[in-house]
Amino acid sequence: MQSPLYFGGREKMKKAISGILAAAAVAAAMPSVPVMAEGGIKTGDYIKLGTYNDMPIIWRCVDIDENGALMLSDKIITIKPYDAAGMTAGGSHGREVTRRSTGSNFWGDANIRDWLNSESDKVEWTCKNPPTDKVVVDGNNAYSSEPGFMTGFTDAEKSMIKDAEQKTIVAGAEHENSIVDTGTEDLVWKAEIDDVVQNYDSAYGVLLIDKVFLPDVKQINKIWQNGAILGEDYYIGEPTAQAVANSEFKSSLLSVGKKYSYWARTPYTDTDEWVVLDKGSVVRYVNADGLITNNAAYISNIGVRPAFYLADNAAFAYGDGSKMAPYSLTEDDEIKVTLNGDRILFDQPPVIVDERTLVPLRAIFENMGYTVSWDGETQTATAVKGDDFISVTVGGQDIIYTTGGETGMYTCDVPAQIISERTLVPVRAISESAGCSVDWDGETQTVIIKK
Repeated sequence: MQSPLYFGGREKMKKAISGILAAAAVAAAMPSVPVMAEGGIKTGDYIKLGTYNDMPIIWRCVDIDENGALMLSDKIITIKPYDAAGMTAGGSHGREVTRRSTGSNFWGDANIRDWLNSESDKVEWTCKNPPTDKVVVDGNNAYSSEPGFMTGFTDAEKSMIKDAEQKTIVAGAEHENSIVDTGTEDLVWKAEIDDVVQNYDSAYGVLLIDKVFLPDVKQINKIWQNGAILGEDYYIGEPTAQAVANSEFKSSLLSVGKKYSYWARTPYTDTDEWVVLDKGSVVRYVNADGLITNNAAYISNIGVRPAFYLADNAAFAYGDGSKMAPYSLTEDDEIKVTLNGDRILFDQPPVIVDERTLVPLRAIFENMGYTVSWDGETQTATAVKGDDFISVTVGGQDIIYTTGGETGMYTCDVPAQIISERTLVPVRAISESAGCSVDWDGETQTVIIKK
């Protein structure tokens, strides 16, 4: 079968479709066998589970410990405050005055914990201090009206997530008020990843049950220890294109393909430093250099990289656990697109129109690092990255571009068009306008874009 980048030969296509249908009929007659039936998931394996903002979420097994397989989102999925400021004092905000002005570092009633575990369109905020734009830094990335994270999961997907009890470190505002289940001392702070665990096992903590959570310093250290499998800097975060595009905080530091900071669920507790804030507001996070540092909970420019433990009986019928074909509950039969080796995920799958492969414009551009704007009156999408500029109009066949100092026009034989409320464009035309090369792997049905 010829490449759908330049599809030709309708008879060949008919034969290919007939072959696919015949194979599907045989497959339908066969019993479904979980692909993970033998051995289970291993450290380094990928799965696809749930969606956020309509985009599939890719998770990776980063360790196997006493709770089972620890799954971490492959990338930072959003930028959000850990907890908002607020004057309602019924929960942790009532145990430490600084929390009312800079948020709480107590995971037990933190806004981010409530959001990650909520299955409701309207999250119930345990501390009664919702994360509105009035009580987070610069009003950025408030999420008081955003549906709970778990609304993006089907019932079958939710059943893959374990209710896991685990230790969470607490600060002085908790253990001085007898909110402690284990430990006899504060957790010492060290910034270097190989030294962050310190006295974790004897540090003050509570035992809490979560489905979804932020990794703590001990788990992050273990991810680093597994660097030979995962990659030596895998414990450092990198945002998705959607996290960058949707963030109200804008900076050249927050860019596709760049390392970026994300929250741990561990509070700052060392009484030797930061004396004013250490009892209640400061939270640890992994910065872009791989150090474990600290900031106030209501800071609005730090990422969220959630985690969960895979259910012991979890089994997936599709995929092979690789990044290109992660384990999944549903068959992944769509055309795949990679950029510099990383697969691009879409909320609207690529389609073939008149023998050309069309892909969602925004996802492609955002993964290339462009900022995309839309003019509804002219039906024109504009992508800008530094001095580079690309303009595409729905219904038109000309792409106007300036790339690397060269200005030109690329004429497509299939126009940009709207499908399922998404603007789709020919993948070769848009990629080459951006200065990329494009190839096709017929065996894996993959469009390969390289910059």
